[in-house]
Amino acid sequence: SASFKNSGFATPAWRRFFVVSIIAGAVYQFAPKPSEEAFITRWLAMYTTTSEKWLDMNVRHTALSKNAAEGVNLLTTASRPPIHRMRFPQMMDNASPFNVPVGLNADTRNFVAKTEHE
Repeated sequence: SASFKNSGFATPAWRRFFVVSIIAGAVYQFAPKPSEEAFITRWLAMYTTTSEKWLDMNVRHTALSKNAAEGVNLLTTASRPPIHRMRFPQMMDNASPFNVPVGLNADTRNFVAKTEHE
């Protein structure tokens, strides 16, 4: 003969459900009203971060993110300065040095003209 478990409202699962329901109803009925003086509210406030602290952290994070973005932008848009190369650099030596009025000549002793392949 097969033995079947007793099914009904007297099983341990239903008993636990009723006991938990009664306890939850009692806690809801006798719990303090939501206010600043409630123990749970004070306890949660003690372990949560204040809104001012979150605002300070967000401002600092925004400033650091902006600095990082500016650094990335600097590196991605960086290029060498443009070099203006003369097509015929030998033209620098073509003019007569005696045809320059006083005070208008430039010191070209250390001047090196770059060619196209440099």
